[in-house]
Amino acid sequence: MSDTVEVTTTSVPTTNYPPASFFMDIGKLVESVRKMSSPSVNYGYRKLRIFSGVQPVPPGEEEYETWMEQAMQALEEWDVPEAQKKQRITESLKGVAAEAIRNLKFSQESCTAYDYLRMLQDEFGRTEKATDLIFLFEHMFQRENEQLSEYIRRLNKMLYQIVLKKGIEARDMDQVRMKQILRGALSSDPIWIQLKTLQGGTSLQYSDLIKMVREEEAILEEKKKGSGFSFAAEVRTLNVSNGNSEVDQLKAQVSQLMQMLTLLSAGVKSPLEKVTSEPVPESTTQVVPIKKPSNICYNCGGVGHYRNTCPSPSNARGSYRPAGNYRGPQ
Repeated sequence: MSDTVEVTTTSVPTTNYPPASFFMDIGKLVESVRKMSSPSVNYGYRKLRIFSGVQPVPPGEEEYETWMEQAMQALEEWDVPEAQKKQRITESLKGVAAEAIRNLKFSQESCTAYDYLRMLQDEFGRTEKATDLIFLFEHMFQRENEQLSEYIRRLNKMLYQIVLKKGIEARDMDQVRMKQILRGALSSDPIWIQLKTLQGGTSLQYSDLIKMVREEEAILEEKKKGSGFSFAAEVRTLNVSNGNSEVDQLKAQVSQLMQMLTLLSAGVKSPLEKVTSEPVPESTTQVVPIKKPSNICYNCGGVGHYRNTCPSPSNARGSYRPAGNYRGPQ
């Protein structure tokens, strides 16, 4: 009888470790929870400048429109809870502006950061209604010699006012802005033509739109500078070549007119033979002088004899006086 030994092998289980992305996700989750649990911690955000609503604006403070534009942009960028947004806005206010927010809190228990800005808009902003601002916005057109980028900035300022007045929603700003640009910009602007031909009528965001427009304006400015010198030289050449002949012709015409006026004032009936530049036949230019008779009778006025040999009876003195400076016998 033979002894048999049975050997059994046990498999060691292998451990599957999670990938590195798992730990990165866990780290992000912990960071977001930490931010939510401690909203009062300052994470290095750029504070808004002080606004008090006092006129004239004290040194170190912002005017209302400038402050409001910065506040609107900050609300879109701050990735913090609503309570912290309101705190950041409140810490940039003082004086009359801070009192306006305090009154809002008393009258409205649950209010948002946008409600703060709307309250400041009612207190210090434009007094027009939302419909009036929309009307003004739709009638804002690009001025002559105004760059398209400047026109877009003017539109954007008005858009912020309309959003604060609840005339449009903030998510519709890009579409409304692009629509007004296509309608109000100068059709002769080459950048307007490019915006007009965008595929599908795409409404660009403000950052992409202003970047594109400013780059195109810079290209056009460089082309203008590059072609300015040759164009000016060409204009000067044309003036020199054509100007002398025209000036000479004008001088000749003025000289002829002066001669004609001189001859007319002297009583000459036909001055053309002296002022015309073309040769005139000699027969037409010769003037036959009329010789006045010298033997005129001062008694009867006849010609061919004198008074002392006049066959007519003697007249009274002064009965006949010829034309001229004759004063009678001395």
